[in-house]
Amino acid sequence: MRRTLAALAVAITVGAGALMLGGCHGPAGPLPEPGDNMYRGTPPGSGTELRQPDPLADPDSTIQVFLLKGGSAFAVVTYGSSSCPVVSTGRTVLSPNHVAIDAVDTYEDPRSLACTDDLAPMTHVFDVPPDADRRQPLIISILGQDRRLSWNSPAPDVPPT
Repeated sequence: MRRTLAALAVAITVGAGALMLGGCHGPAGPLPEPGDNMYRGTPPGSGTELRQPDPLADPDSTIQVFLLKGGSAFAVVTYGSSSCPVVSTGRTVLSPNHVAIDAVDTYEDPRSLACTDDLAPMTHVFDVPPDADRRQPLIISILGQDRRLSWNSPAPDVPPT
């Protein structure tokens, strides 16, 4: 009787372990490709608008947003690994003044093979929703973080792409 209970306990433990390991796999398929809306570096003329990123002292500094010239587009500058950057794949307008950026941090993705541990800028450019209320801030959501964009912020002299 004791052997049967011990064997049953071992079988249950092994089965539970296999189920847990089977559920711990990352996304399948290839990593997302960078879209036409993004490029390495920062927008020309944006140097005075951007803070120096310091992920240890100021984790929010690795994602920065600002309006581009004319206010019809905005840029999201992400700082991270130059070999495994944040890749934006699109946007979803949640409300006229709230835009969610669909993005993957490839540094955190198990499909990435080797990533450099540096802080390289990547710029993502998107159109402002046409019905945005310019009396209210524009909220940009990306990678689980929200940024507020004021319409009164001085826009760098950068044409939208």
